[in-house]
Amino acid sequence: MSLISSVFDTLSNISLLQWALLAVIGCYFLWRSIMGPFSQYSNIPQVAPHWFLGNRCFGGESMMDNRLNHYNALAGHRFGLYWDRNRPAIFLRDLDLIKQVQVGEFEHFTDLAFNHPEYLAKVGNAFGIADMQGDQWKKMKRMLTPPFSVPRLNKTVPSMNIAAEKLRDYLKTTENEEFVDAVDFTKKFYMTTVASVLFGMDINCYGEEESEFEKKGKNLLSVPRFIIKDLFPSLAILFKIKFIDPDSERFFTNLCKQMVRERKKLNLEVKDVLGNLMNVAEENPAMTEEMMY
Repeated sequence: MSLISSVFDTLSNISLLQWALLAVIGCYFLWRSIMGPFSQYSNIPQVAPHWFLGNRCFGGESMMDNRLNHYNALAGHRFGLYWDRNRPAIFLRDLDLIKQVQVGEFEHFTDLAFNHPEYLAKVGNAFGIADMQGDQWKKMKRMLTPPFSVPRLNKTVPSMNIAAEKLRDYLKTTENEEFVDAVDFTKKFYMTTVASVLFGMDINCYGEEESEFEKKGKNLLSVPRFIIKDLFPSLAILFKIKFIDPDSERFFTNLCKQMVRERKKLNLEVKDVLGNLMNVAEENPAMTEEMMY
């Protein structure tokens, strides 16, 4: 109790001017920590970053427009930097250089920069292979390249065409309506295509009542959690906030496990993404369930 009293007395004796001085010193070191990385790579072509968001947008433009504007701003350079807040990422413009990085020299570029390494270490993988790094990324790249080659992926085109036909039929039913919600029917098309191409499931997302698959798919990405992670990554790391909705993640993980068990039991070979992953797992025992799902 005496220790608490002495600490309280000490704090009480600090004047307002001293508190203000401490606040200024604290802000100075915070500013130094934020701005420090920007000066490390000043010799590499880049667009002047904002102190808080780097080269990212403030909500006035879409992500695609943001990347396109950055691409145009780096005209005349084969590559440059893109600042994700105060974290640098290599931004490639030259097609031959992209091929070299993605194919020829992929083993030297093992961090795709979707999420911060510290976030991945403390919170966990969110985007599967896109979040993998180092030796794990190299191993998965080698395993997944053959089964996901263009000829094999072309086998899923008929499923995509069926999903497109369902969209066409749905839009015909809305011809006499004054307005059509493009966002809504686009989501339905995406979910129908995902169900067919990824899982080999024939789900009609154009009915009046939403299926459980559609409900969980719409809620898979938690927007509030994503905003916290995107704007305040330190808080997301501290409280281990995953931007993938836990309930939806559990649903799709259990769905994958159930389908894999049934296909193995019945010795079924389905030409979808899950079937490709099963083939990879059979040929490469190093591929665990965690990597597959």
